[in-house]
Amino acid sequence: MFTNEDNPDNSSDAIYSLIENEDIDGISVFLQEIETLPVKRERSEYFEKYIDILLKAAFERKKPEFLDFGIEGKIKNPGDIALHCVEEYLSSYDNRWLERSDRLLDLIERKSQRSNYVASIGERFIDVGKDRGDLTLITKGVRYIRAIDFKKNRSEAIKKIIPGLTQYAASIQDRDLLILCSEMIQEIREMSTQSSLNLQIIDAFATIGISNGDEKILDEAFHRATEIPQKGLGEEAFKTIFKRIATWEGAEHLVDINGFIRNYFEEIKPDSRSEYISAFTTVLIAKKRKNESLKTDLKTLFDMAHEYHEEIVAVMLKEIGDDPAGYILDALLSEMKTDMTPYGDGQLRRLIQIAVAEETYPPRNEQLFEIYQIIADKPFIDSTTRSIFHFIEKVSAAGYMKEAYLLFARIINGGEILTGKGMQTATILLKQSIQDGDLTYAEELLFPLFSGQQELLNYLIVTSQEAYLSNDGIYAFKDKKKTLLHLSSFHSSPDDAVINILTSLIDTEILIHQHTASLLDLVQHITDPMKQDQSIAQIIIEIAREGVNEANRDIIQHAVAIGCMINDEKTRSDAIVHIIYEIASLAIVQGDLNLLVRVNTWWKDLLTGEFQAIAVDTIIEGMIQFAREMSSTEALINAHEMIKTVHDTKKRRDHLESCISTYITIGCKRLEQPVILTSVESLEWALEPFSTALSILRDEIAPQDQARSITIGTDIILDYSQKTDPGPYIIPISMLILEVDDPINRRTIILRCSTRLRPLSHQIDMNMSNPYETIASIIQSFPITSQSRTALGLIRQIVSAIEDPFARNIRLCDSAQAHLEIGELTTAGEILLQIRYGIDELDPEEAHEILTRSAVLLTEMKSLSSRECIVEALHRIQKVSPETKDHARRQLATAIVAYTEMFGEASDLPDPEKLLHDITDPIEYVYATIPVLKITSDASKKRGLIKQAYEKMHAIPIHYDRATLLIDFAFSSEIQMPWEDKEACIRSAIQASESIKVPFIIATIKKRIITHLVNEYSSSQENHIGELIIELLESISEETVRISIAEDLGLMVMLGSTDLQTDIPRILLEQHLNEGGRVADNALIERKIQKIHDRGVRAQYYLGIAMLIRRRSQSRRVERLIQQAIREASIIRPLPRRAYILCDLALVSFVNGEYEHGGTLFDMAMATATNIITPEVRDEVISELYVAMQLIQEMDDEGISNPGYKIE
Repeated sequence: MFTNEDNPDNSSDAIYSLIENEDIDGISVFLQEIETLPVKRERSEYFEKYIDILLKAAFERKKPEFLDFGIEGKIKNPGDIALHCVEEYLSSYDNRWLERSDRLLDLIERKSQRSNYVASIGERFIDVGKDRGDLTLITKGVRYIRAIDFKKNRSEAIKKIIPGLTQYAASIQDRDLLILCSEMIQEIREMSTQSSLNLQIIDAFATIGISNGDEKILDEAFHRATEIPQKGLGEEAFKTIFKRIATWEGAEHLVDINGFIRNYFEEIKPDSRSEYISAFTTVLIAKKRKNESLKTDLKTLFDMAHEYHEEIVAVMLKEIGDDPAGYILDALLSEMKTDMTPYGDGQLRRLIQIAVAEETYPPRNEQLFEIYQIIADKPFIDSTTRSIFHFIEKVSAAGYMKEAYLLFARIINGGEILTGKGMQTATILLKQSIQDGDLTYAEELLFPLFSGQQELLNYLIVTSQEAYLSNDGIYAFKDKKKTLLHLSSFHSSPDDAVINILTSLIDTEILIHQHTASLLDLVQHITDPMKQDQSIAQIIIEIAREGVNEANRDIIQHAVAIGCMINDEKTRSDAIVHIIYEIASLAIVQGDLNLLVRVNTWWKDLLTGEFQAIAVDTIIEGMIQFAREMSSTEALINAHEMIKTVHDTKKRRDHLESCISTYITIGCKRLEQPVILTSVESLEWALEPFSTALSILRDEIAPQDQARSITIGTDIILDYSQKTDPGPYIIPISMLILEVDDPINRRTIILRCSTRLRPLSHQIDMNMSNPYETIASIIQSFPITSQSRTALGLIRQIVSAIEDPFARNIRLCDSAQAHLEIGELTTAGEILLQIRYGIDELDPEEAHEILTRSAVLLTEMKSLSSRECIVEALHRIQKVSPETKDHARRQLATAIVAYTEMFGEASDLPDPEKLLHDITDPIEYVYATIPVLKITSDASKKRGLIKQAYEKMHAIPIHYDRATLLIDFAFSSEIQMPWEDKEACIRSAIQASESIKVPFIIATIKKRIITHLVNEYSSSQENHIGELIIELLESISEETVRISIAEDLGLMVMLGSTDLQTDIPRILLEQHLNEGGRVADNALIERKIQKIHDRGVRAQYYLGIAMLIRRRSQSRRVERLIQQAIREASIIRPLPRRAYILCDLALVSFVNGEYEHGGTLFDMAMATATNIITPEVRDEVISELYVAMQLIQEMDDEGISNPGYKIE
């Protein structure tokens, strides 16, 4: 033990020792000493700690006495401990546990909480008692439940246990327990719940009584059913009992109406008899539904409980839906026919519902008749018209037509309006009469109802005809033709009724051509000639449609032949026009133009005058439609020939406009094909429809009407240009534009087209004064157009519209050259003559150039007129400005050389070699030397000219210009240059390129040289050329560029195996990916690149990798790499190298389609160049940037050969 000065924390061993020894007195003393502690909080904590130890020990050691200390100490959770004690009791039946449980429950201060615990204990006792079959436990549990303080809680607990207890009592057949349950439910507050539980108890009583054969217990069940205050639940209680009885084998006497049922019926109190009878009727029907004795039993039931007649009928009406044999309805109708008891309207309405309901077992026909007899004279039918109408339809379908008509007449005479459902029922009745072939009742009982409402009667007649014919069509018509025609006589217009029969037959989708005779016979009953003709027209149009659908021309001709029966020519014309439309559809489907051509002869004898014109118009439209659908110019040719026979000016113009637009449509479809620009024949074939359309436009459309056709044609072309490659559509657009004479209108069309046609949208400015040169350039950009007569003629027209005389004449010279190349000398001569007439309006320099170019072309035509041009050019050269005189001398030398080659030397023309001495510009000198070398036969003189040209080229200061000129000179096809001289030029060009600081430009020059060498090697197979190619390839330091050029030119075999460096962009990226990296890992890629010391190389790698991954990575990652390249390049020193690197990056960006970044980089290069202080260095850098600018311009205009920097 411990005193107040001791620390009790270490005294747990003491309490455990006392528990082990089961020393109750020692435990009591131990707890009393804790209460002597001076600090209340410590006293409370230690007391709670040791009480918990004692509670645990009580249950572990099965010592309920240990709980006494907790009870005395008022433990915190007495309810849970009480439940635990109950579990101990149920396992040991030791009452000590139950005593402690009760004491613990008393410790719960809140009554509601105590009630919940008591309810839980009671439910536990009852559940265990049911499981063990121990009524003692169940009784204890019930005692606990009934001891709950709060009524509400007690009521809820009883509701919870009663269903299970009732079921258990029934299973062990314990009447006393059921009585106990019955007593307990009286304490339930809700009456409905009480009655519902009472039903279960009654069911249990019935179950016990039936299983034991104890009628006393069964009587008790009946008695309890009479005690239920709610009528509905009382009936359910009786049903429950009767269902139990019905399933009891050997208890037939209990369902004997004259025995047990009658006796008990008389014994129970009157206010429960209605529920008793209703319940018995329900069970009786359920048990004997398929037994014919049910009718006898129901009759007996009516006799026994005649005062509860309505209750029995109500049950029968409710159960009649499931009446497979009809016994219930038979019994019901038999009873209702006696009419001894008046029936309510509700029951009669239910009877009608049964008659019209779409049940699984509908009433038989004789039952329907009996229902009719019951309800026919009842007043309620006037307020139940919708159901009655439905009933009338059922009665008529059963064959009781007179009764149906009588009932219908009564409703209508009672004030019902003939609309909606009433008209629908009248239609069904009349349709049935048609089907029966007897209109007697309709005439006597139905038609008089429509007195003064002829329109309504007309509607009834045609709708009933349609309804009758809708199913069997022509066969129904043939069967009841006489009846249908007789019915038509009651229509205010019998002809319209007959026409309606015809229309209905056609609508049934019969094959008209197979029943033509029957239909034409029907038409003969139409008295109005015009209506008769219209009906025949309707028949032949339908026959023609069938011919089209079956693709049978015999049927179509049959339709046309019947047209002769139509007397009115306009009606006949309209029918023929419809047939022509149908034939056009068939012709399109079959792709048979001859069908349309032949139809023109079929109707010749059927139409005259203006009606022939209408037919012609229709055939023309059909042919144009055929042409449009089938892309057939042959159809348009036929249509055009027929258009010439049209006399009406407006119609002829409309047809011609359709013809023109269709030709344009066909042309556009041809231009859609990708092979159009691959051969001259294909292009001419594609342009032929446009040319034909323009020919018709010029020759046959009045000038004031042409604008509309041009606008329509333009829209068609523009629409097609949006679907595919728009380039070729510029050709037909230009053809149409040139047909507009007014300059302002033509300009408007050009600007309109430029907004929708992509090749024009970027090149034609809204403020451009003369767009024709641009249009001509676009057309000439297609190589095949230079061999097409149509395209060349168009180009000549476009060029002739150019306002600037020099630009116009230069283009005309190109046009003449193209005509010469395809052998059209006459046209070329006409063009050159046109040029000569315009010479005087040119400046001296311009006139000189045009004259020399004309001279060359005339020489190629073997025309001596070329000499006149040269002489005139010699006279005009004196007026040429000094700045352009070198160029003029070069042109003159070229013209004289061409003349000399063709006609020999002329004494009055200067020696072209002497003209060279006057040329000071090295570039002009070299290009003038090339043609002179062609006519120089002396080898030493030729070698001297080459040497002079070589020296002139070496004097050119700009490396790119010098290299380019050397290449052009070396590989000129007009010079038979010795290999030694050619190699010298090539090596000089290579040397010049090596002085360039921009890698892209160097690669461009070297690729150009290699390309020329490859062409020569292919034809000569000389080893020294192959060796030079390999040498050039190996001189390219950038591995990727070298490999790319070799791949492009097919030189990989010649190049041999190459060990690629691992630090080039593609290999660097592949190495990164092989090591498990991802394209998205910018940081890892950057770390690899940062290992390279040269910032310029780093910038090139950043850009190279950006170009590689741009197709498979997000744009922001690509943008980040490009920006990193720009940052690296922007801090390179010295400034000249920064400018060169930025320029190289710009060119790489441009060739890979990154125009925005390319422009930014080039601007940075130019800005860097202008900041260079030393003038000589600055000028050198800027000169290379100008070369780069020239390359960029070439990319934009024509596209340049990829020197190996384009990343695929």
